[in-house]
Amino acid sequence: EVRDKEACEQLEQRLGPAAYQVNVCSVFKDGGGPAATKRQLAILSRFGVSAAWAEEWQPEGLAHPPGGFAFAALRCGATEIGVFAVHLKNNVGGAEREIQLNILKRELSAEQLIRQLHTLDRRLTNRLDTLVIAGNFNTDLDQPRFVSEQTLRSLQEAGFRSGFEDEPLSERITCLGKGRYADATFDYLFAKGASLVARPEIVRSELSDHRLRLPAESLL
Repeated sequence: EVRDKEACEQLEQRLGPAAYQVNVCSVFKDGGGPAATKRQLAILSRFGVSAAWAEEWQPEGLAHPPGGFAFAALRCGATEIGVFAVHLKNNVGGAEREIQLNILKRELSAEQLIRQLHTLDRRLTNRLDTLVIAGNFNTDLDQPRFVSEQTLRSLQEAGFRSGFEDEPLSERITCLGKGRYADATFDYLFAKGASLVARPEIVRSELSDHRLRLPAESLL
């Protein structure tokens, strides 16, 4: 949920002394209007980047998932890592029809993301050793209203493993409940072609109401 490229550059400057760079920042225009939404996606890293882009989700039938994904291919020593940043449809609306439509939009986004994985070899010069998908998925299989949703399961079936596997809910709450909403794990770090040797950490931040980070040197 970064506002724009300028906000990314301000963040880049404040992340010192480490030399971070903005690899990609999206310019999504949800709703078909000319103005960019204020909820963009970005990837900043300290590694060399061989390719980077952002794409909006495509409509399927009458459903058009908002937003899209950001991608960067990073060179970490001799290892090539592909990183996807996502923010899937939120849960605005409490009627059953709205809940199901939100679920459908997230599932369609996950399906499109998996199809993107199959095109990477054609779009990149170097073959990727590891894939990482991270962001706000706005769904949690611990909650009854999402129990049938396939968004997270589709990534697991595609060979990705969550950094929260086998962790009890009390140790992976990334979004505190408000009012009728329960505490939830909405934010995830999925990896394929690598093992997570350190679990993601839940940390408080004034920048977001969500909490999650992956400690350095956590992927093996």
